[in-house]
Amino acid sequence: MDKFFSPTSMFIMILSLLIGVSLASLLDSPARKMERNRSDRSWLTQTPKQIISAVALLGVGLILGTAIFGSYVIAAPFAFFLAATPSFKAGSNRRQIASAITQAWPDAIDHLSSAIRAGLNLSESLSAIGLRGPAPLRPVFIALGNDLASGTSLEKALVQFCVECNDPIADQLTETILIAHEVGGSEIGRLLRTFSQFLRLEIQTRDEIRVRQGWVVNGARIAAAAPWILLALLSLRKESVAAYQTSGGILTIVIGGVVSVVAYLWMRRLARLGVTAI
Repeated sequence: MDKFFSPTSMFIMILSLLIGVSLASLLDSPARKMERNRSDRSWLTQTPKQIISAVALLGVGLILGTAIFGSYVIAAPFAFFLAATPSFKAGSNRRQIASAITQAWPDAIDHLSSAIRAGLNLSESLSAIGLRGPAPLRPVFIALGNDLASGTSLEKALVQFCVECNDPIADQLTETILIAHEVGGSEIGRLLRTFSQFLRLEIQTRDEIRVRQGWVVNGARIAAAAPWILLALLSLRKESVAAYQTSGGILTIVIGGVVSVVAYLWMRRLARLGVTAI
């Protein structure tokens, strides 16, 4: 028990808690950006909940790791990885939401084109998407319809619409609508149909690229996890635990953790596909 609450052990535990909270906050920075731009969207994740979960998982990881390996030094990196899982899960959810929104844009543009062909004016057509359009995009189009109904000009309402969406596709749609509106809009239906076709083609191409690069990403994840699986297996022996509790062993774990995190983030950056303009 004295060893469990020794000054070194307590220092490592407190440092682990601080690093875990910082890591959770860092990995969740995209959520904070989305929250600033779309503060009224119910499908956003809650950052404080992620931080609380990270701290709780970090503590659990330290306790379990110490019970299994008998060392805070070896338990700390595994506790960090466990603490990061809420942010990883939230990031996965955000990517799924972003994908659903991207997939919904062609249908929304088709709804707009159909409404215009049916004889509705531009403001009514945009508002109608909030009622009958794709579910992922209804909130922003409902907000756009409310702005138009309150007397806001089309230009100002569309500018606010772009800010709310924070999406390059929304910017492209807005520019198309404004240009057609300024020149009379006689060809807006044809322009929207062409835009929708090119957008579907781009989404299909990007999905094929993601599928083909998926095995590369999964291979990189396995490569990043392999050294830590080996560390866990080696740490089941008392001799290995004693070796890793030396200054050289601690330095090895720290360097390995830094290299693993940098390599993983680099892999994520290389595998990222940004949304480009059509």
